[in-house]
Amino acid sequence: MTEINDYLNSGFEYDWIACDRRGNIAEFSNGSIANLPDVFSKNWKYFEDEMGPLVDYIYENLEEIGQARLGPTPTKHDSIIPNDANSLQQIAAKGLYQYDADLRHNGKTYYLTYYPSRHLTMSDLPEDIRILINKFRVDVEFRNKSSFSELEVRSFFDKKR
Repeated sequence: MTEINDYLNSGFEYDWIACDRRGNIAEFSNGSIANLPDVFSKNWKYFEDEMGPLVDYIYENLEEIGQARLGPTPTKHDSIIPNDANSLQQIAAKGLYQYDADLRHNGKTYYLTYYPSRHLTMSDLPEDIRILINKFRVDVEFRNKSSFSELEVRSFFDKKR
């Protein structure tokens, strides 16, 4: 079995999806450096087979339903920004929260970069996609979380498998 570290050490960025207890959806981007949930490190094929189609659906099939709002920063909060070609903004404009990890912080924490002015919820999606997303529920509310630590992320989905 291929270990996730073989993939992570390759320098590729991995995106993954989670759904909170209220049915709001978030996209996480590991910035080529942050950990993924442990459930994926134990079974990379599970990531490819279950998360891959979900991420593809969100990128390829969802339309923008609102605007991206800038996540918490020292100088701006709740600012509306025009949607542009920046994929992080486009994710939020599609109704998802967007968390990103990068070296400007510590590389291991996911920070809320953008959040939606209008939320995409489970009821907005086709049944087959809802079934997939339900596998990736977490017992938090994204609207109350400006960041997720490495330990929090690693334990995502532990009880779902």
